[in-house]
Amino acid sequence: SAKVRALCAVAQATAQMGDASKAADLLKQALEDAARLDDDLNRRHSLEEVSAITTQLGDAAKQAALLKQVLEVAAPLDAPIWSVVKATVEMGDASKTSELLKQAFEAAARIDEASAKDEALLVVVVQATAQLASASKNTDLLKQALEAAARIDEASAKVLALCAVAQATAQMGDASKAAELLKQALKSVAQIDEGFDRANAQMAVAEATAQLASATKNTDLLNQAREVAAWIGEALAKGEALLAVAQATAQMGDASKAAELLKQAAEAAIRIGDSYRKAEMLTAVAQAEAKLGYWRQARYHAGENTTEDGKARALIAILHIWHEVDPEDAKSTSSTVKSVLVPLAW
Repeated sequence: SAKVRALCAVAQATAQMGDASKAADLLKQALEDAARLDDDLNRRHSLEEVSAITTQLGDAAKQAALLKQVLEVAAPLDAPIWSVVKATVEMGDASKTSELLKQAFEAAARIDEASAKDEALLVVVVQATAQLASASKNTDLLKQALEAAARIDEASAKVLALCAVAQATAQMGDASKAAELLKQALKSVAQIDEGFDRANAQMAVAEATAQLASATKNTDLLNQAREVAAWIGEALAKGEALLAVAQATAQMGDASKAAELLKQAAEAAIRIGDSYRKAEMLTAVAQAEAKLGYWRQARYHAGENTTEDGKARALIAILHIWHEVDPEDAKSTSSTVKSVLVPLAW
């Protein structure tokens, strides 16, 4: 509602000015108004907004207390659980988030409609494992995430959940267990019909496998990630997967192979129908090529954008890398690299 949005805006400004107590009071008012809304969609959006602003309070105790209240209001609904868990994880304090995550698991389990339950559980798994990976190293929460993934029946959701748990497991030092989870995820991919869900699941497996390969310097895993990426038909998912495999390949020391994979990623990007998504992908590819020192290839793929705005954004990304590599040369008017890049701006 308009009142909830206004209260959230004032609370955000108040928190930025250093008054966490006043900001928390304003968010409590917003939460009370959100809870009284009759329309489920409006209530969901309002709760999401409250939870998002709560992360900006700057007071972990107040954040935890308020998020707990948001979760209680959100419990009968599916969508707000996602934003509450995301906000919980962003707090970065395992001692204060573990109980909230437990409540989120329980709230997700109460959802009757099967696909909504799968989605809600999946988001909880993803956020919980991200928490584990980034800060807490909490094996109990990791076990909880794995148990939640096991409860998911729908194949595409299960794949994404297993990949998230695998990534967290690897970051906690158990590469062999992570590889086993990725094998399970790959088996689940076979159960998904051709289409977007299958492509998205394949992309998740390829990305997670590539990251594990890079972390463990395992060429067999890298080859597996490359094979999975090759199976993907959908353009955006294929481009994302190939980009991840290329980055892992570069990190393992094979720049020429990485550059070849980036060419394939660009070929996939060119097939993307949405011009904004295409520009994002081509920019990421060009940036990765610039990091490898393949300036001409980066310039060429930046130019493959179908809009001037896309070309400009890709050029800026390349120039950022150039400045990181050699700040003085980036300022020079007589650089060889500049002679390659500048024509793109015209």
